[in-house]
Amino acid sequence: CEPVHIISGSGWAWFLDPETLTMSRIMRGTEVILISTQSDDKDRIIVESPFGLLMVPEEEVSEIGWN
Repeated sequence: CEPVHIISGSGWAWFLDPETLTMSRIMRGTEVILISTQSDDKDRIIVESPFGLLMVPEEEVSEIGWN
């Protein structure tokens, strides 16, 4: 079990899908699952959203605790 994480902020945002190398539009506040806490050279981590994998800047992923 892992604590719940969300993409912080409000409104829409674009993030890279590392599998298809395309940009995906996702609503901030969406619940995500951390896949890797190892960040890349642009400080992005891989998360799984309801729409697939995304590379999100580490500072934009917020832990909200256990649900």
